[in-house]
Amino acid sequence: MNRLAHELFVHERVASAVVAGASVRAGGLWISEIGAAGRLALGENEPRVTPGTWFDLASVTKSFTALAAARLVRSGKLSLAEPLGKHLPEAVGTPSEHAPLELLLAHRAGLEAHRALYRNLLGGKLAVRRDRLVEAASARAVDARGAVAG
Repeated sequence: MNRLAHELFVHERVASAVVAGASVRAGGLWISEIGAAGRLALGENEPRVTPGTWFDLASVTKSFTALAAARLVRSGKLSLAEPLGKHLPEAVGTPSEHAPLELLLAHRAGLEAHRALYRNLLGGKLAVRRDRLVEAASARAVDARGAVAG
């Protein structure tokens, strides 16, 4: 990655760790350049991020999820007051079944911050979608037990 791109991505007030790639179409051909810049932790002096660095996909998908939810609400196809169980059958019977979508999107539904839902993949096994969704919807923090209220 060129020095300018590195400086843009690594500036300490922009990002502490960033992996970026770009593809540009010119004259009917695809030209790809993959590069990486950033540190894995604040306070590190040397860049340690590589194109192979793994990041939690939730961090990448938050903006897309928020935009999709906002568009669905604006079009009248979704209400943020609706419970998760109405839209996700796997959540029925879990502690999150009655959690309003608004609380889930705002990270205020009492779910644990991290679950290793990918662990089957690390062992070379397939992840069963239903099992992972039930686990995620059941992951209420101990101090958040009880009814979910908006």
